Amino acid sequence: MKKKVNILLLVFVLGLWGTVTYKYISGYWHCNSITASASQKNAVDAVVRQKDTFTLAALERDPFLNRSMAEPKPVRVKFRTAGVKKAPPKIISPVPFPQVGYFGYLKSPQHKELVLLKVNNRLMKLRAGESTDGLKVVKIHKDSVQVNFNGEARTIIRSNK
Repeated sequence: MKKKVNILLLVFVLGLWGTVTYKYISGYWHCNSITASASQKNAVDAVVRQKDTFTLAALERDPFLNRSMAEPKPVRVKFRTAGVKKAPPKIISPVPFPQVGYFGYLKSPQHKELVLLKVNNRLMKLRAGESTDGLKVVKIHKDSVQVNFNGEARTIIRSNK
């Protein structure tokens, strides 16, 4: 019984694939072009098609922002001709030098020295010449590091924490 079912399924699958292959290949060998007679060609050329014209209406609402597309109101500029007062100059307070802690350095033959700094309670790894938040590492020594911040230079000594 199982052998008969397998044979029946095999014949069905082969028939199905044969039909698909025939439909695919038949398009290449059969020429289904329709030849039109001279009278039919003239009739087709005689049909004149009118162009469809339309106008677009202006949008009242923006479909993406879902709000009215009103024109912006013109801004009125008022000029003072007399009695112009000058604002007092703003006093800019200098930014204080950040809290910097030096915890050591790493030295390797392939790369520049790498220093571990704690700037305002954030640990950072920097090399000589690099800067972060306005703090620039100038020189690195075993026991200290020279840094610049807004033109102010300081030497930070390694802490033993």
